[in-house]
Amino acid sequence: MARKSSSILVILLLVAALSIGLLIDFDNLPNDDTTDPTDTTTTTTTPPDAPPVDPFPGSSEVTLVYPVDTARLNEFLQNVRSGGPAPDGIPPIENPDFVTAETAMDFLDDGDIVFGLAYDGMVIAYPQSILVWHEIVNYEINGKPISVTYCPLTGSTIAFHGWLGDGSNTTFGTSGSLVNSNLVMYDRKTNSYWPQILSQAINGQSLGDGLQRIQMYFTSWGAWRSLHPNTIVLSENTGFIRDYNRDPYGSYADPNSYYNSGSPAFPVMNEDDRLPDKEVVVGIDVNGSQLAIKKS
Repeated sequence: MARKSSSILVILLLVAALSIGLLIDFDNLPNDDTTDPTDTTTTTTTPPDAPPVDPFPGSSEVTLVYPVDTARLNEFLQNVRSGGPAPDGIPPIENPDFVTAETAMDFLDDGDIVFGLAYDGMVIAYPQSILVWHEIVNYEINGKPISVTYCPLTGSTIAFHGWLGDGSNTTFGTSGSLVNSNLVMYDRKTNSYWPQILSQAINGQSLGDGLQRIQMYFTSWGAWRSLHPNTIVLSENTGFIRDYNRDPYGSYADPNSYYNSGSPAFPVMNEDDRLPDKEVVVGIDVNGSQLAIKKS
């Protein structure tokens, strides 16, 4: 099911948490002319049907295949730290609601950050203002289990297939722990730990297995909507009481917020003084080698 790929993974994240790749884009997003048949007056609990056309030619699912270096994975495990909340104390969104772009204009401004997904004929925007409170969204697209994840502490967003190494399906939860100041997920079948950026299990029955990633785009609502006017959007109707108008970490637009200043919230395994801790980089991960390039 999973396959090796030599695809280059472009990464946007905080240098201090750079471990291995994830896939994010920023401003120059490709366009598409996929027709979205969503009724603009209704809210849908599952993404509507769409033509089976990949709206981003060249976008791919990528499984990172690494040797099972038990000593290295154990080092990650030994560096796991409690973030405070209990497992799923930061509650993932299950079976999410989606709304049309027109409806989303009621709670999104053009400058708001969204994470875009274009997969299997679907074009979907996930507001950062919602994911900062939940970190994981579990659901299915055309029968395929998908988990969209976001770690506020490392600014990293990655989508995964909910497929384990034995071919079985699972969903992911928040463990309440971190490594390299990065979200540690757990799968609900084997309870193995999966650091988000590493994308590889560091303990349990799935030890050493890698997850299959799906390309995500880190951009603004205005830019995404301009390119994809028929996008659907994750709704604020999550089933939880949260203030989605307030970011507990501050604002990406504020140079003095957590996102832009200071040190990582939790210890990291490796330190490097060539760039500031919060410098945003473009990362390249190919064939087991990594390169960080200053974005600005």
